[in-house]
Amino acid sequence: MEHKDRGFVGKHYLMKQAFGQEELHQREAVCTREDPPGCSAVCPLHLDMRAVCAYAAKGDFAKAAGVIRSVTPFLHLLAKGCPGACKEACALSRVGEGIQVRALEKACALYGGKERGSRFLIPRKNKKVIVGGDDLFALACCW
Repeated sequence: MEHKDRGFVGKHYLMKQAFGQEELHQREAVCTREDPPGCSAVCPLHLDMRAVCAYAAKGDFAKAAGVIRSVTPFLHLLAKGCPGACKEACALSRVGEGIQVRALEKACALYGGKERGSRFLIPRKNKKVIVGGDDLFALACCW
């Protein structure tokens, strides 16, 4: 992407015309498609919050809950115990209030329905381990 000299016409005009439409789309594609969103990057479970938000916006909380359940089977515990570090990392928090991810998780837990059986076939093991901790992440480790 090369910078085109647009000349100085005025402060506001220069700000509006900083990028052409094609160049703007190229920069947007690099920004949003190569790097994970800030909320997913800081989330210890690396939830795909773009997919959760997209399904929730359509009103399909079952699919949104399915995205979360693909990462952790503890959807209800996550909705209650999530520390919510993703809100500060949300790009929208720079221009206003970020997306209320904890509220979305609670809505998915309430309206997402019950999971239909386990999708994991975990073989039995003849060994035991001890997991220390009393938080959600220790519980997820046990899972």
